[in-house]
Amino acid sequence: MKKTTMLFALSLGLMSTSLVLANEELARDLRESCELDNANECLNLGILYYEGKEIEQDFLNAAKYYGKACDLSSPEACALLGGMYDEGEGLTQDREEAASLYKIACDEDIAESCFALGVLYEQGQGKEKNLAKAKELYSKACDLKVDLGCKALSELP
Repeated sequence: MKKTTMLFALSLGLMSTSLVLANEELARDLRESCELDNANECLNLGILYYEGKEIEQDFLNAAKYYGKACDLSSPEACALLGGMYDEGEGLTQDREEAASLYKIACDEDIAESCFALGVLYEQGQGKEKNLAKAKELYSKACDLKVDLGCKALSELP
């Protein structure tokens, strides 16, 4: 290996080590802010753990921090946690819990949650099947500019 290639490889290794340290520092800072009940920082920490790009992916920690942010009145966090329960992503699938979380988010005009809750009502998963309620939720999602809500609304009898 040429010296310049080896030097470049070494510098890449050092940069990635620095990046890991910086990302762990970011996670630590977010964790500290979250512990002080900063909902946005709890949400951001949950996203970091969920995506696993900046730090190691960890769905249980993602759910933990989404849950705390949701409890601190972050409807976005409620929506994301609802999605994890809906899909059973890193958690035991629980459509009733997903529906409860989607409702919190939908009540705060998180359009995707209105659509997702509509799907649960339409399919009778986590909620008793109720096409009128599904139609109402799809309509709200459509009004909030979610094309899938408009499409689902047009397909209901």
